[in-house]
Amino acid sequence: MDELTFYKEWNLIMYDFTYNCSIRSENDESLREEYRRDFENIKNKIIEFYNNGNLRMLKRWFKYANEMIPFPDEPEYPILNARLRAACGKDLRDFDKKRLDKVRKIEERGYIKTNSEYYQIRNHIDYLEATNGTDEEIIKFDTMISLYEEKIREKMEKQKKKRDRQE
Repeated sequence: MDELTFYKEWNLIMYDFTYNCSIRSENDESLREEYRRDFENIKNKIIEFYNNGNLRMLKRWFKYANEMIPFPDEPEYPILNARLRAACGKDLRDFDKKRLDKVRKIEERGYIKTNSEYYQIRNHIDYLEATNGTDEEIIKFDTMISLYEEKIREKMEKQKKKRDRQE
């Protein structure tokens, strides 16, 4: 399977999964219809990107789609994994390994450098809470989050003071 086809298939499955989860949790028929229209628009966009060979946009949507995955202990996880493995040759576990490797590198360094790392660690905390991670782990990563937020606050205060002096 070529890269373009992989991203198209993955995105279609992930957005279909999200759509079905949304429909199951919604009792209002008008909202269900709105979800259906939205999903059809998304599906058509994915196919358009594929037909135009727009790998960049398919990768961007892949990133967004993967933010909506269930946790490994949720009942939908193995079903979604089976669909992805059958259609794409890869499943969520392949990306969990990459995500965990990135988290380990940040953990070994002991601090967060970028906004991207900040969101990775926030997501990892959510993952730990959902999978009954230890309090020690959660506290360690939460401390990293707090330190990064403080660093950003200090940076913004310095910028504000600099602007105030220039005015």
